[in-house]
Amino acid sequence: MNGEEFVLALVAMVFGSVVAIVVIAKITGLIKSWMNRNKNTYSDEEFEKLARAFVHHKKEITERIQNLEAIVTDESKEPSKKLKENRKSIEIESGDSREEEQQKSSRGNLRNMLKD
Repeated sequence: MNGEEFVLALVAMVFGSVVAIVVIAKITGLIKSWMNRNKNTYSDEEFEKLARAFVHHKKEITERIQNLEAIVTDESKEPSKKLKENRKSIEIESGDSREEEQQKSSRGNLRNMLKD
């Protein structure tokens, strides 16, 4: 047997062994789950509590959604009225006077720097 053939046979045995172990583990898991199929993880009291909590949560969520829908429909009916209330007047001052002041002060500073 050549060296390459030996390595190939060794890799094939390892791969086959891994596949066999995985298959056996899956079959064992299926058998365990089939044997435990009738066992409930929750008692009847716990299940009732969970069911009541779920129903209560569902009612709260539907009420919240209805409230949000009511708010959205109210806003969509009168958008212009609310926008007018929220608008604020903005006054824009002429930028010329500021620019002139800055130029004058910069000229004065430049003159002072040259005199020193």
